[in-house]
Amino acid sequence: MKKNLLFIGMISWACLGISQSMPSVFNLSSGTYNFTSWDSLSPAGTYPPNMVFNISTVADPGELDEPSADWLCLYNITSRSRVNGLGTDGLSFLNTSNFQDTDVRCGGAAGDVGGYIAGTVVGLNTSSRQNIGVSYKASLLSQGDGIPAPRVYNLQLQYKIGAGTWTNVSSGLFSSNGLTTGDDQIFSNLSLPAECNNQSAVYLRWKYFMLSANDGGTRPKIGLDDITVSSDVFTGIESINGAAKIRVAGQNETTLFLSQPVSIQVYDSLGKLHFKQDQTSQVNISLLEKGCYILRSDAGLVHKFIK
Repeated sequence: MKKNLLFIGMISWACLGISQSMPSVFNLSSGTYNFTSWDSLSPAGTYPPNMVFNISTVADPGELDEPSADWLCLYNITSRSRVNGLGTDGLSFLNTSNFQDTDVRCGGAAGDVGGYIAGTVVGLNTSSRQNIGVSYKASLLSQGDGIPAPRVYNLQLQYKIGAGTWTNVSSGLFSSNGLTTGDDQIFSNLSLPAECNNQSAVYLRWKYFMLSANDGGTRPKIGLDDITVSSDVFTGIESINGAAKIRVAGQNETTLFLSQPVSIQVYDSLGKLHFKQDQTSQVNISLLEKGCYILRSDAGLVHKFIK
């Protein structure tokens, strides 16, 4: 019966044309982005500013399972897979073995359905901004009851530029593994890579997914709150925290030589990105026109040079 129910739900989404959308973007030139609360009585089909909640047709979606639609249900539902508003404590994600499969359960307009929860996306406009920093709080609101080892769910911060591909932010992982109910973690000023600077659309995603079923049982309920995204005015030169770990060892007409392999970006004096290379110690500058340029690396080096 459960398999048939899932199949019916999948047909409903397809017939109704329901699909995943991307949120409108918040212009960081206007200030810092903040998410600090979400009301449990918010109407079905609404979202916090510049945010959308994702669902999946896959039960217990894994790290590689992509969302397929938006959450269209209410935020005070107490059974089945759900997104709940927690007021000034933000929001929570919880999957169960079932999704909201009827209008009555979903609480929305005719034809609304709710899938398995997959996370949330925030949209940003970083034009004329750099040094993008992301802070937030993640919490284990309830641990799974599998014995001896409950299911492990993760909340992974990711980013993508425009219609690009999602990339994990390496320091942005919250996991229920080994935690107890009430444990939380503050993520402070996680830096997005330089490629996110000066872009018309950058998306952040907190992906809620199961890492391991272990001994089964209920799923961990994970909370998300106090999201802030800060930035600086774009100058083409990033702030340097501490001394550079690498140095420029030399230059000729075609190549800049670095003391060790590193990922780099080359900008002109107006801040336009000309190219980037991953993990290289020899930067090919042969195709650049004559002029002044700035080389930046993910290791903190900023180097001005003339071609």
